[in-house]
Amino acid sequence: MSIEFDNGLSPEQRERMALYVEEAGESLQVLGKINRHGLESKNPLKQDAITNKKALAKEIADVRIAIDLLTIAGDISEYDILDFQTQKLNKIKEWLHYEENKNLIDKLIDESFS
Repeated sequence: MSIEFDNGLSPEQRERMALYVEEAGESLQVLGKINRHGLESKNPLKQDAITNKKALAKEIADVRIAIDLLTIAGDISEYDILDFQTQKLNKIKEWLHYEENKNLIDKLIDESFS
């Protein structure tokens, strides 16, 4: 006996979710390369290779586009994103090891509430 399952997503929603998953995965891949080789490293086999730092910026831009599609379509709420972002900013400092990063969190909080 097989069980039919429907996640309730429309084909358009599935496509938007799949795009987000793909782009998030690509950004993780670049972060792995940065951890192994550094920000300024490039693919030595490609003549026109960009640095890992630029590749990360590109992938973050792609993730932002995927997030924008999800919010514009109403799949997720921009208000919820900002609310959870504020909650995270207020909790994350205690888990950071470096003072520079803690100061950056303070700066983000100040910018968020100004």
